[in-house]
Amino acid sequence: MKIFFPAFLFLLLSQAALAQDTIRFQLCSELWKDARLIKGTTLTFQPINPSFPYPPMIFALDTSQHCADVTVVISEYLPGTTFSYNGSLVDTGYLNGVTIVDMCMIANHIVGIAPLPSPYAMIAADANESSSITTFDIVEIKKLIQGIYGTLPNSKAWYFLPDYYQFPNPNNPFGLCSFCPTSISMSELMALNGGSAKVIGMKIGDVNGDVRLNGEPFVPSMPTDSLTLLLPQGPIAAGIPVVVPLKFDKDVTIASLQIYLSLDPALTQYFAISDGAINAPLNTAFYDTLTGKLNLLSFNFENEFVPAGEPLFYIHLKALENVDLKDVLKLLPDDADVKNFAIGNDCGPYYSIGATYSGSVATHSPLLQGMIVHPPSPNPFDEQTFINIELESDETAFLEVIDLTGRIVYSAEKNLSAGNYRWEIPAYAVVPGSLAVWRLQVGERIVAGKLARK
Repeated sequence: MKIFFPAFLFLLLSQAALAQDTIRFQLCSELWKDARLIKGTTLTFQPINPSFPYPPMIFALDTSQHCADVTVVISEYLPGTTFSYNGSLVDTGYLNGVTIVDMCMIANHIVGIAPLPSPYAMIAADANESSSITTFDIVEIKKLIQGIYGTLPNSKAWYFLPDYYQFPNPNNPFGLCSFCPTSISMSELMALNGGSAKVIGMKIGDVNGDVRLNGEPFVPSMPTDSLTLLLPQGPIAAGIPVVVPLKFDKDVTIASLQIYLSLDPALTQYFAISDGAINAPLNTAFYDTLTGKLNLLSFNFENEFVPAGEPLFYIHLKALENVDLKDVLKLLPDDADVKNFAIGNDCGPYYSIGATYSGSVATHSPLLQGMIVHPPSPNPFDEQTFINIELESDETAFLEVIDLTGRIVYSAEKNLSAGNYRWEIPAYAVVPGSLAVWRLQVGERIVAGKLARK
């Protein structure tokens, strides 16, 4: 006997089977710190089965999207297939969100003063992708802030993890984990039907999570006070070495600061910076002779009181033609990636820095009268580099190179005669691919700066 089903019943049954076989969910991307949406990512959904190489589903989101609609038909996959998802993002800039605040937090984590706030922040701190957090990560970030690097040579700008990932040890997210899931099962995928999954983004170098997302403006992560940098002004004659003192308008207690200046390379020649009221062990400057950008960084581990009107640093330069100093030396205004500010040794409070012209430029420095020091050249260097010194009288000089842990890795003392002297810094003084500080003392006068080896 034949049994006939109405046509509409066949239709209902086939629709029910299709509904059970089809899974729909959203795959979204967000920041680790505060679940802020990350738009413009490329999301990848990958079926995995050793018996068949399934192609991935790739969703290239535009800058208005942070989620992709994913549809999976279960019957298209072999039994035992698992599924993974992840994301990538490359277009927000390596310097985005990276400042001396991040350097400070990483340093405090290394010495045990204050651990980084989450395993995601620890991954963001690993700027050289060594699966560890060391002073070499601070070196890489410092080069990025100064402008020596445009990108991190050993790391991409962003790193993403799927939300199903479990850290084997949240205090050491780099450890191996034999039981940590690398994918989700078919049943776990089916549980996502009608819901959402996430990929969690970390901006490498940004350990406090203040990266700008989706074109939004920079918002300081700490309460803000302000300081004014007092720059001198007045005419300087061509060919005469001068010193430019930089001062604050009020008393302040700080540990570290970063200042971005513009010094016109067509009209002036930059020589060096020397210490004033700030005597941090890592006072460094990087001058780009092509763009004229002069980046000053002072990185210390302790607060230091700086009286109002006391020179913080001295900039040593020479005009190539008769100019007014205010026309060739300026504080770069804050933009999306460049911030002028200072912090305390606990990585706060946060002081923003503006500038005005007040005072006149001197023709000699109390620290460098009778001496001109030309910074190491070449810098960065490969096998060797030289400091050129011009002296008006016989002097005893002491040169040392200090790594970022504060350890003296090279030192030498010489009796120099009046005139010009070329002092070699050997290659072994700086680890390849790292940064150090050189410090030259002649009598009571001190000059210091950065030293980078390729």
